[in-house]
Amino acid sequence: MSQITFRAANADEMDRFDAIPRYVFADTTPADEQPPPTLLPEWTQCAFDGDRIVATSGAYPFRVQVNGVTTAMHGVTAVGTNPTYRRRGFVRRLISDLLLRAYEQGSFRVHPAGVDGCDLSAVRVRPRVDHGRVPL
Repeated sequence: MSQITFRAANADEMDRFDAIPRYVFADTTPADEQPPPTLLPEWTQCAFDGDRIVATSGAYPFRVQVNGVTTAMHGVTAVGTNPTYRRRGFVRRLISDLLLRAYEQGSFRVHPAGVDGCDLSAVRVRPRVDHGRVPL
């Protein structure tokens, strides 16, 4: 195993990015019948072993109304790891990176998006948030 690096996928890597969640969530839809991707490369975070994507995550930025106040939120999606790379903390790192990026973009809320039957609470990420800045 070479050095693991963490970064967003680029446009040329999105087909390889999409392959991980399709495998992890047992999506058997033929490639030519897959819907067009809606996740932009800059919304992704990946673990790379050399040039191979071994774990993925993404977050859709959007706005919601909470108690009558419009606020930013990120919908976490496409979280998965190649089976031979599991149990190494990659998902924890990817989700931590996404939470930090969401916070830096002014989003204080993150919600699982399209995570059928999966529980993100198992990740046990404890972000530190300046509660004086959180809009209630």
